[in-house]
This record gives sequence, C-alpha cells and structure tokens, in this order.
Amino acid sequence: MPVYKYTARDNKGKVVTGVVDALNDGNAVAILATKGLTVLGLEEKKGGSTKSRKAGKVPTDQLVMFTRMLATMVEAGMPLVQSLTALYEQTDPVKGRNLRAVLADVIGNVEKGNTLTESLARHPQVFDKLYVSMVRVGEEAGALPKVMADLAALRFSRRRPDFA
Repeated sequence: MPVYKYTARDNKGKVVTGVVDALNDGNAVAILATKGLTVLGLEEKKGGSTKSRKAGKVPTDQLVMFTRMLATMVEAGMPLVQSLTALYEQTDPVKGRNLRAVLADVIGNVEKGNTLTESLARHPQVFDKLYVSMVRVGEEAGALPKVMADLAALRFSRRRPDFA
C-alpha cells in the first residue's frame, strides 16, 4: 500500500510532518484527521509502496474477528468497500500487518469491479478453498452476512469439519 509524506497542523496550531501508510490519499487524510491533524500537504512517497509485498499467514483469531465484523457491517447495510476499508483502518499496523496487506489488495480488487470471492481467492495462504467457496455461495444467494457469520463460528470452534 502507498506511503504518504504529510505536513499538517495539530490542534495547538503547530506544524508537524511525518509519514502514514494508507490505501489512497483520501484515506491518508482521514487517518490523520482521526489523530487531530489538519493536512496542509500530502505527497505519495516514491518507492514507499508495500503493495507488492506478499502477505504471510494471518492468525486464526484475526481472521475470525475480521469475518465476524464484516458480517455485522454488511448485515447493517454498510457497502462492502466501506466495510472492508473500516476493517483495514481498525487493524493494528504491527500485529495485523499481514491482514492489512491482504485487505489492501482485496479492497483494490473489489473497487476495480471484482467480486469479493475473486478478491479473496487471490490469497490462498489466508482464505482456504472452503472459506472462498462459502463466500461465493453467500454472494450468489444474497446471504453474505449469514454465510460470513457461519464462517466465523466455524473457524472459532477450532474444529474443522472432515469432508474426506
């Protein structure tokens, strides 16, 4: 994901500079605003993108939490890209760096018009065939929130069904 250099004014009027990693410039401004900063200048840092970084494994507890929260947001009527972006922003940049990298790619692909299923399938190290297949069924049946909630429950139980 891109890294942005910024110049901003804090609540006390002091001018500060720094860097922030964000999905896009609008997302960078929003992240800085939540920190009480008013952006004066913003520039994408050349060579600062982590988009090409291959994400590693995502811990089961993070995947379960992501799945549950996505189910809740979509059930509440929140648009998919907005839900994914909110989850990206709420994920810890250090502990959840692999999940953030995956979410950045998924968001980009969904924004380009790919289905959630297609976007998740690009990351088999995180979303196995069962997960992707269930999401496909949820999308096709118009029951994505229900399926995502079921997926979270399945993962949380730590007991994987034996389909062999």
